[in-house]
Amino acid sequence: MVPFLNHVHQMKIVALCLICWGALLSFGCEAPVGPPAGEKPQCGNFMPASVHIAGLTQLLDNPDSKQPQTLRVFVELRDLYDSKLKAPFTLRIELYKSVPHIPNRRGLHLQTWPDFDLTDLNTNQAYWQDYLRAYEFMLKVDPPVSRTEALLLEVTCHTGQSQILSNTYLLNPQ
Repeated sequence: MVPFLNHVHQMKIVALCLICWGALLSFGCEAPVGPPAGEKPQCGNFMPASVHIAGLTQLLDNPDSKQPQTLRVFVELRDLYDSKLKAPFTLRIELYKSVPHIPNRRGLHLQTWPDFDLTDLNTNQAYWQDYLRAYEFMLKVDPPVSRTEALLLEVTCHTGQSQILSNTYLLNPQ
């Protein structure tokens, strides 16, 4: 009878098995991501963490005068995972004319619209566009602005958690 493996080959196989076993213990079995068993997940991750002005935001012309008269604003609320969401909040929208070399970094203040209180379910739903996962606002610009001026739009969102979120968007970039 011929020996199956000599002593050197047996040691190589044992060493290889030990290396594989060590690698499996080190890298192969990770604990699942999430809260420990028995704990409820934190819902705070799915609350508004930022506000964005969507790229569809634009100035619409008056058909008669061909002057920009209506501002169509799309506002998105996003959570910590950058997912768009719907939530109760109060929104302020302001428009500025970009003017270099003035103390206010936003520029010359043109208009502030009355705050939108979207804490009521029906009011919130009225502005919500589900296919875009965003809120849509149609705002009259008075007096009309020139399409050649660089304008800065600022939105400020007050959430129910006493959190203030803000963002700006450049209209008519030069």
